[in-house]
Amino acid sequence: MKIIQRRVLGIGLAIMMVSASLAHPQESANAPHGRPAVTQTTKQDAGPGQYPTKDAPLPVTTSKGKEEQKSAASQEDATNKYNGDYLASQNRIAEATEKQSSTTRAAIWIACVDTFLTAIALVFLIFTYRQTKQMASAATNAVKVARAEFDASHRPKLIMRQIEFTGFDPNDANRMNMRCAIVNVGDGEGHVVNGRYHLEFSDGEQFDPIEDGDAFESYVIPPGGAAYIVMALKMNEGAALMMAQADSVAGAPRPYFRGYLSYVDRNNIGRRTYFSRCYEPGTGRFMPTNDSDYDREY
Repeated sequence: MKIIQRRVLGIGLAIMMVSASLAHPQESANAPHGRPAVTQTTKQDAGPGQYPTKDAPLPVTTSKGKEEQKSAASQEDATNKYNGDYLASQNRIAEATEKQSSTTRAAIWIACVDTFLTAIALVFLIFTYRQTKQMASAATNAVKVARAEFDASHRPKLIMRQIEFTGFDPNDANRMNMRCAIVNVGDGEGHVVNGRYHLEFSDGEQFDPIEDGDAFESYVIPPGGAAYIVMALKMNEGAALMMAQADSVAGAPRPYFRGYLSYVDRNNIGRRTYFSRCYEPGTGRFMPTNDSDYDREY
């Protein structure tokens, strides 16, 4: 009888365990979304030989209380709020990045326009510089031309004047003392750089080469000025007698003073004056011969 009671009691306990295991999954299925599931331990989960006994009763599983549910809901709300704030911040960062990109593009366009305008200004400056340089060159050339015209119209002009015989050297009867003046009758300064002069007795037809004569020294003669020169010319034997005959004998050879002057103006333009003077008895002076071959200038 006791054995039958024990078996009936075991079967009842088994039926209760099966009923409990079938009831808990249905509650878990009907639980709200996001709510943690409750783990149940039933007889089906037990291994063989693990039936409840006096020493090993059935495990008792408890469900979460209301406080835990509120805490889970509050945590979920905080998580959702955090995610929302995070998404909002990401949106703000994206908008700021887009604005920065737009600003960068605008700056690039402004830099391109500024570079283009700078290039145009540089081209304009180069063109203006070339035009100014050409104008300055033209003005310089005009000044040079004007200066050349002024110098041409205000050129120096050197001539020989006051050629006089002053007598023979007391210590040498064949040395004749003379003096002359080189006069600048032009409007510019003249610089004598070269020249020759020669004194000889001639009938007016045959003359010695001028290049065999003595050389002039260098002189700078301003406009209206003069350079006075004293000369002692060595003549051949009998010069004193020939001079005396020129004063008294008609048709006798007379002294001729001939030569040339080479001079330049301040623009270094060279000119030359030839002169030929014949001694006139009674006056003691040498007068122009008016011979175009020996008395000219250029």
